Amino acid sequence: MPPEYTVTRLSTTPVKGLMLDHPDSIELTTQGAAGDRLFFLVDDEGGLQSCTRNPGLYGLSATYDAETRHLEVSRADEILHSGSVVAGVRVDTDMWGLRRLAGDLVADPTWSSFFSDLVGRRVQLVRARGSAFDVEPVTLLGTASVAELATRAGLTEVDSRRFRMLIEVDGGDPHVEAPGTGSCCRSAARSCASVVRSSAAWRRPGIPIRAWLTSRHCG
Repeated sequence: MPPEYTVTRLSTTPVKGLMLDHPDSIELTTQGAAGDRLFFLVDDEGGLQSCTRNPGLYGLSATYDAETRHLEVSRADEILHSGSVVAGVRVDTDMWGLRRLAGDLVADPTWSSFFSDLVGRRVQLVRARGSAFDVEPVTLLGTASVAELATRAGLTEVDSRRFRMLIEVDGGDPHVEAPGTGSCCRSAARSCASVVRSSAAWRRPGIPIRAWLTSRHCG
């Protein structure tokens, strides 16, 4: 009989690069989970911005109400900025050389000022016409892959939230979510290559893992 799989965690965020929320359920569409990664930041040259290069974004979380178009950004229990989101000028953004994404600059300039102050240089908030995913709209991570990675690294456990995958599942063998890779590192941490956004895995949560994600752990 084929193995049974149980969803153990769902992870979304309305603003790409901010802290993840873990809802009880999601609505899957051709663009991924509805409401996931609707917004992202670009610099003055239109370059996509990540939390890895902008540590001022760490610790921020966001909520968005699609009906009222109300976006709210917080740190811990403190609301730092909130307001309605109205589309402005259309922009096309290069998603790490993987695809181009159509979106609209948020018209309210206070959003640009808010995020610019946080990161220490001028950036602008964009609302995607779709979802600002990197490679694929849906990403999977098996708990068996994470456990195998921890074993090879000589650790008790690895926090799977590092990898910022949309759906985490329990069941099956290591790297079952990435058949043919031949390595738990390439499945549990395929963030090293194809899932570009998960470069944040090096920093959050807990201790850095770059030092022990080496070829000897990748098999």
